[in-house]
Amino acid sequence: MLGLLRFVERNVAGVGKHRGVGVLLFVGATLVSALPSSALASGCVVVTNFNFGGTIVSSQGSKSLIPTPSSFVSITNTINTAFLTNTTSFVSSPPNPQPGQGSAGVWARTIGGFTNSTAESKTEVGPHLFPPIFVGGEPSPATGAQKCVQTSHQEYAGVQVGADIGKLNLGNSGANLHFGITGGFLGAKMEDTSLGGDLQSRFEVPFVGLYSTITQGNFFADVQVRWDFYQSTSSSKKDFISGLENEALGFSVTGSAGYRIALSPNWFIEPSVGGSWSRVSVDPLRYVDNGPFFVGQLLQLDEIESILGRASVRLGANITQGIYTWQPFVSASVIHEFADNITSKFKVVDPPPGEIGHIDGMPFNTTTERFGTYGQFGLGTAIVVGDTGWLGYGRADVKVGENVQGVGFNVGLRYQW
Repeated sequence: MLGLLRFVERNVAGVGKHRGVGVLLFVGATLVSALPSSALASGCVVVTNFNFGGTIVSSQGSKSLIPTPSSFVSITNTINTAFLTNTTSFVSSPPNPQPGQGSAGVWARTIGGFTNSTAESKTEVGPHLFPPIFVGGEPSPATGAQKCVQTSHQEYAGVQVGADIGKLNLGNSGANLHFGITGGFLGAKMEDTSLGGDLQSRFEVPFVGLYSTITQGNFFADVQVRWDFYQSTSSSKKDFISGLENEALGFSVTGSAGYRIALSPNWFIEPSVGGSWSRVSVDPLRYVDNGPFFVGQLLQLDEIESILGRASVRLGANITQGIYTWQPFVSASVIHEFADNITSKFKVVDPPPGEIGHIDGMPFNTTTERFGTYGQFGLGTAIVVGDTGWLGYGRADVKVGENVQGVGFNVGLRYQW
C-alpha cells in the first residue's frame, strides 16, 4: 500500500528647461508601487539615464521611476511551485485489488512558508516627441533607459482539498487510474525590501482544477489543469497609495512522471521529472496619482507565461511499527524557468492641461528577467495507518538560488475506500 503512496510533486536629479518633465519624474516615482500584482516597488538599486526632450535625467540611487512586473513574477512562481510542480496530489490504492475494482478518496493539505527574491528590470522610453525648446526649433524625441534591481520578501499560506474516484488493476494489468477535482486558496503578503521601498501587497488566489493519476507497479504519472483567480491590494505610505486593487486570471497545465527503484528490502530511490505551463492575464490598471499633480497613469502587462521544468530524486525507507508504516525520505530538485522575460507597458494619460500637457501618452516599455535556475531540498515522512484507509505526509523544503531563496512546508491527509 505504501509502495503506491506518491508525491508528485516566484533621488533622481533632473536639470533642464522643461518644468513639466520634473512633474513627470515626480509622478513616476510616486506611482512605482501602484500596480498591486505587478509593480516594482518604490525602492531598488537603480541606474537611470533618460533624455526627455532636452531634459537629462541621469542618476544612480534607490528610486525607480517606472513600474515593472517583478512582484508578479514572484507570486506566480510561488503558486506554481507550491501547488503544481512538486505535489499535484497524493494517491494510494488498496493492496491486491481485484480487476476493475472501484476506489475513491478525499484529501486535504496545507502549505506555508516564505520566499526572498531578486528581479532585474530594464525600461526604455518609447517613441514620444516634446515641443521645441526654442521658437522655430525641431521637436525633441524622448530617449533613454533605466535599469533596476529589486528585492522582495513574500510570506504565504494556503489550503487545498480534493476528491477522486478510480479503477484499480485495469484488465488485470496492475494499472490503477484515478480522476479527481480539486480547489483551494492561497494567500500571500509581499513587502518591498529594496533600499527606499515600502510597498506592501496582499494577494488572494482562489483556484479550482481537475487531475488524473496513473500508477502501475513502481511507475507513476499525473496531469492537472487549474484555473487561478488573482486578487490583490497594495499600499505605500511613501507614495501616497492606499488600498489599490487589481485582478488577474491564470490557467495552468502540469504533468510529472517517476519510477521507484528498490535498493534493498526497505530502501528505495525515486527519480522523477515534471513540468508546468501557465499563462496569466492581468487586467490593465488605470488610476490617478494621489500627489499634488493628479496625473493619470495606465499600466498594461503582456500575458505572463511560465514554463517550469523540474528534475528530482527522492531517497527513502519503509519502516513498519505495528499497524503504522512510515516512509521517511529526503529529496533534491533542480527547477528551471524556460519562458522568455516578461514585458510590460506604462503610459502617462490625461495629464492636467498646461505646461505638463506635452507628456500625455508618453510610453515606457519594460523587460523583467526571470528567476532562472534554483535548487530545492526537502525532507519529510509519509505514514499509512494499516487498513483503516487513512494516510498522510509532511515535508519541509528549502529553496536555494541566485535570485530566489526560501523555506516552505507541506502537510497532507487522505482518507480512501
